[in-house]
Amino acid sequence: MLRKITVVFAVVFLLFVFVNCGGDDEETGGEGEGEGEGEGEGEGEGEGEGEGEGEGEGEGEGEGEVETTITGIVTDFQTRDPVEGITVQPLNNDTGENLSGADSKVSNSDGEVSFTMMVPASTEFVGFLCKGVSGESKDTYQVNIKLDAKDETLWSVSETTYNFAPTLAGITLDSAKGVVAGAVYWMDGSDEVPVGCGTVAATADSACPDTEPESLGEVRYFGDGGLPTTLEKQDSINPNNGYFLVANIDLGKTLVCAYADGALIGSTHIFSKGNSINIGNIYYEGASNPGTCD
Repeated sequence: MLRKITVVFAVVFLLFVFVNCGGDDEETGGEGEGEGEGEGEGEGEGEGEGEGEGEGEGEGEGEGEVETTITGIVTDFQTRDPVEGITVQPLNNDTGENLSGADSKVSNSDGEVSFTMMVPASTEFVGFLCKGVSGESKDTYQVNIKLDAKDETLWSVSETTYNFAPTLAGITLDSAKGVVAGAVYWMDGSDEVPVGCGTVAATADSACPDTEPESLGEVRYFGDGGLPTTLEKQDSINPNNGYFLVANIDLGKTLVCAYADGALIGSTHIFSKGNSINIGNIYYEGASNPGTCD
């Protein structure tokens, strides 16, 4: 009997020890998990704060926007008369696409349009599209308009001028290609003075070479009548107007380079788009007119 009691007591004692040891292990594990979870929560909070601060700083570093007002007068390229009822759309000067957040306007009876818009603070120039009217005028793109421009001339080219002028210059237009035009000016203070006897060349390169390359398309210069003519009649920039035209250029962004006395004096990018005309001037801001005409 005593042996049975002793055995039972020994079994109970062993169970008691096992339960207590197991209980200690579970509590230790609980503390470990609790600390682990606590550390995990701390890391999560740290990461959340870091990400939040990082994102906030990234957004805060944006350049911001500025408000600008540009006024223009839509003008027929040939007659120089104001044109009413033309829809004018502001363009991103770097891409040729519609300027984000800028609505189009329609010219009034005096050809006037006015745009007040927000642009990135780093913006220097914008472009404009004077949309063509079927049977009357062509889409006319214009780039390099300063943000503070007032009463800027925004050209609208009529169907008649678009089709007739190249013919006078001995050019047959390809409707799948683009026409670019503009003027080369020396800036005498705020006055635009034509760089007479200079030349232009269009290139698909990202930069103009120092010496004049063979041009893309077909280059022509304007005579005294204000229309392009053959190279036999005018083989360089007319000092009376400064105008040039390059027809049948492949579509896309094109660089037009200007030269005077064989030296590079300036350039402008123009977006060549099919069945339209695209205008951009080239400006030289040196101390004197580089034109070599006497």
